[in-house]
Amino acid sequence: MSDLALKLVPTIVSTYMKICHYTALSRTMINVEPVIDMYQKNQGFIYAFWHNRIFMASFGVPEYIHKYVPIISKSKDGEFIARTVGKLGVKAYARGSSSRYGKNAYQSAIEHLKMEDKGYVVAVTPDGPLGPKYVAKDGVARIALATGKPIVCFAYNASKKIVANSWDNFIIPLPCSDFVYVYDKPFFADKNISVKENLEIITERLNKVTAIADNWEF
Repeated sequence: MSDLALKLVPTIVSTYMKICHYTALSRTMINVEPVIDMYQKNQGFIYAFWHNRIFMASFGVPEYIHKYVPIISKSKDGEFIARTVGKLGVKAYARGSSSRYGKNAYQSAIEHLKMEDKGYVVAVTPDGPLGPKYVAKDGVARIALATGKPIVCFAYNASKKIVANSWDNFIIPLPCSDFVYVYDKPFFADKNISVKENLEIITERLNKVTAIADNWEF
């Protein structure tokens, strides 16, 4: 992506995201109450969703987007994402990926979650940035174990959308759609089992909310 595109495209994409949000015909929120409660009490948590659900993940409870600390890759594509979510109100980032957590990204995520008075929310796509689709990398489990913060799994779907021919079948909603936002109940990583076993639990719960969203009848 050229330097000019890095300046222009984030503005275009973030504007389109807002159009999709504000022209929504309806928004069905499933199990959002515990999430709002944690936001209101400044209780930080780990916000996990598959890579193909990035597009509207910020709009479930958009009034708290300033608390998000997304983990974003250090690539040019990552820079594009960082600038885009910055235009939505995100103030802080942890740069790295769930497949190759650099020390800076890992430590930044942990440090933000440990700022108890801030209530930061680390947003992570466990199968990003390059897949395989719906296969969680160990970063999300390691951050949860290191901080003792709960994980909230999330998925959304739209009644009208484009499904990209990409490795993750990325979902791009269309304006004037109905939306469903599905949240799992907050849960904690288990220090008495292995990282691999924790990842299996996280994957199962992510797939559960994703299936609910995908099978939603609008």
